[in-house]
Amino acid sequence: MAVFESDLIPGSKPAVTCSEAGCVVAVKGKADVPNSLAANDLIKLAKLPAGYLVGDVKVRASDLDTNVSPTITITVGILNSTGDDLDSGSEFIIASTVAQAGGQVSMDKASVACDTPYTTDKIIAAKVVNAATTKAAGTVRATVEYFQP
Repeated sequence: MAVFESDLIPGSKPAVTCSEAGCVVAVKGKADVPNSLAANDLIKLAKLPAGYLVGDVKVRASDLDTNVSPTITITVGILNSTGDDLDSGSEFIIASTVAQAGGQVSMDKASVACDTPYTTDKIIAAKVVNAATTKAAGTVRATVEYFQP
């Protein structure tokens, strides 16, 4: 399992916050991924600050599977505390085919992060569920909206 990071993840960059309840923050991250992306690889997309709820998640990907019968799928959710998988029940987007031809997908499932704020900062990540048949390098971008309840 390999782990890739968007430009929002490096440790020196704190999560963007606001000082008013109800204020919506939108962050956009971009991760470059190689043509070796494999099943169970993780792509860290954005930071979710403690005390915030997720309002929306959109993911845009380039064509990461150039086969005529592409197989790549990705799931987006909250990275677990050990950083090696997504927390069960935290998924916002499940088994999306967005990277099969390139395009954009929006949150299709409300997760626990939409209902209860976490007490610690979390990472929103994409997990490659099914690997590409014909792998291609490209980008995975995310727009995450979050707010204080």
